[in-house]
Amino acid sequence: MKKILLALLFLATTNYATAAAVTSPITKISKVYTYGTYTVLAIQNSVSGSGCSKGNFVAFDITTSAGKALYSSALTAFTTGMQVRFGSNGCVSWGGTIPKVYRLEMIK
Repeated sequence: MKKILLALLFLATTNYATAAAVTSPITKISKVYTYGTYTVLAIQNSVSGSGCSKGNFVAFDITTSAGKALYSSALTAFTTGMQVRFGSNGCVSWGGTIPKVYRLEMIK
């Protein structure tokens, strides 16, 4: 019985985590703000459904290897004017809350 309850609890939390992830519409990066540990990107189309108060910005931590890869991709997309789409989960505090990015897609 205990194993069944733990399995159900695990499934419930997995579904909740999956439901919280949001994919942005296809957009372009219009501004890049880089701080000590975070980069904030102003985007043309807002991210909705994230539960964050400012959907026209996204952010990510640049102190990790994943964050550095996101930063490199974001700079490439910004300088070339490529269209992008973001995957976000959670919020970052920056004059309100903005979506926290875990994935960036560059679209030709």
